[in-house]
Amino acid sequence: MLTLGQSVRFALQLALCLGPRVAHAEADRPSESRPAARINEAAPLRHALGINPIFAPLGTVTGEYEVRLFSPATSLGLSAWYEYKDVRARWVYVKALVYPWGVALRGLGVGLTVGALRAYREPEQLTQMATDSAATLGIIAQYNFVFGPNDLLLVGLGLGGRTPLKSIPDNSPLSRVDGDGRIIAGVAF
Repeated sequence: MLTLGQSVRFALQLALCLGPRVAHAEADRPSESRPAARINEAAPLRHALGINPIFAPLGTVTGEYEVRLFSPATSLGLSAWYEYKDVRARWVYVKALVYPWGVALRGLGVGLTVGALRAYREPEQLTQMATDSAATLGIIAQYNFVFGPNDLLLVGLGLGGRTPLKSIPDNSPLSRVDGDGRIIAGVAF
């Protein structure tokens, strides 16, 4: 059994040994009064859903869904483009993205796309096939801005390019390289 003096001496020695470690750990812990601590502790976004509000009145409906998968810096998404005026192309693709700064659905994302494209001939090109379809492989770069209450609002910009995965006949409306601009407004949750 330890006497009171031995107990006090043991407690002091323990405090001297552990004191710097505990003090260092306390200093590394984010302060609740700092705004950055609250931002970093916010739950990461898991889903994003958006449409292109600018293209709809011009004759094109676009939409996309993206979900964070596998790690905090990767996502998988689905994007579709449907022209209903002056129809030249319609497509859908799956996109796999990496966010180099480690936060999926926020900031810069780059990746690959795999999808299907259907091209329609120009009205004056009567010698072309009426339509031609192909599987596609492509690349994409996008940037998402997330803001508002609880980071609920999302605005995204980006560019994508793709190529058909088949030989293209001379009379096909398909192009060897095709691309699109990404302007998305939606929600993140």
